[in-house]
Amino acid sequence: MKKEAILINDQKMKVKCDSYALGFFDEIKLENKFQQCINDYQAQGYALLDTADSDA
Repeated sequence: MKKEAILINDQKMKVKCDSYALGFFDEIKLENKFQQCINDYQAQGYALLDTADSDA
């Protein structure tokens, strides 16, 4: 599983939150950590630019 989100602020600075898992993992814990990364950047004024998911 792979998830990626790109966020941008008003100075056009981009940041990336990503989450990777190989084999057995706790999907809920992984999803919460990924979402927390996005929430933290949004609290700093970043806006979500793009997201990608894959089950690789």
